[in-house]
Amino acid sequence: MKIAKGLHRIGSDTVNSYLVVDGGGVTIIDAGLPRYWKLLNSELARLGMTLDDVQALILTHGDTDHIGFAARLHRDNLRSAANWVFGGTPTEDPQVSGLRLAENHETA
Repeated sequence: MKIAKGLHRIGSDTVNSYLVVDGGGVTIIDAGLPRYWKLLNSELARLGMTLDDVQALILTHGDTDHIGFAARLHRDNLRSAANWVFGGTPTEDPQVSGLRLAENHETA
């Protein structure tokens, strides 16, 4: 759902993931719940984009309602640690970014 120019939301009234769209691609802020993977792909398609357009994922913190599809996105698309930010700090190690926690909670 479009919130403002270049800002889109997927999720529910209580748990959300945000897509920031600019000329360089998409930055995702928080990964919501694992089941939001389908919503992410649908919203990207609605925007005429694909997962290949996702440039970065910012996880504000490691709660399960923020890391939902993070492990899958890492596995399928964002393999470079340079694309991960956790709690506002770029990290060289995606494990620090909550990825290990995300992998442990992921449901396909």
